[in-house]
Amino acid sequence: MGSAQSLGVNFALEKSIYTAGDTVKGYVEIDVKDDNVELPELTVELRGVAFTSIRYSKSSGAGRNQRSTTRTARTQCMLVNIKSKVYELDKERPAKGSKLQLPFALVIPEDAVSSITVNHGKNKAQIHYTIGIYAAKSVALWGKSTSVLARTSVDIVGSPPKRITKSQRQHEQISVTRCCCIPAGSM
Repeated sequence: MGSAQSLGVNFALEKSIYTAGDTVKGYVEIDVKDDNVELPELTVELRGVAFTSIRYSKSSGAGRNQRSTTRTARTQCMLVNIKSKVYELDKERPAKGSKLQLPFALVIPEDAVSSITVNHGKNKAQIHYTIGIYAAKSVALWGKSTSVLARTSVDIVGSPPKRITKSQRQHEQISVTRCCCIPAGSM
């Protein structure tokens, strides 16, 4: 695999905000800076992660011996992880100075949840999406080694839930005899 000095890797997206069910389209641009560079296998990946971080205090002891300790509880949950190969290894090695543009497309699931970040003091809840380009190369003993070449955040707007029942308006008439804020009569 080429070193950071022998390859330049960037990628471009069609837009930065998507709706659930949209197709993320873009391309990876590779700038070959040295001769005889072996290109790695490239994968584009859409990741969606839910993350929470909550600070709390825990007390122990009583009276003068009472102590308070501040702790932080964190959790993370993968919501979406979609991968697509952009470039597979081949025997050809591109010449120095060549530029490759490799297109990609990923479909966001219809039920993807909207991106959001909520901060309350030192507490945080977040649903965050990223698109990244990953390079993989074969390693003799371990199988494959993967590294991040580029990554960016994207915002996803979830689609509204589908209506289960048809909207209906009901007319009701209630008789009011005594109330402090509504006069007597029909309402």
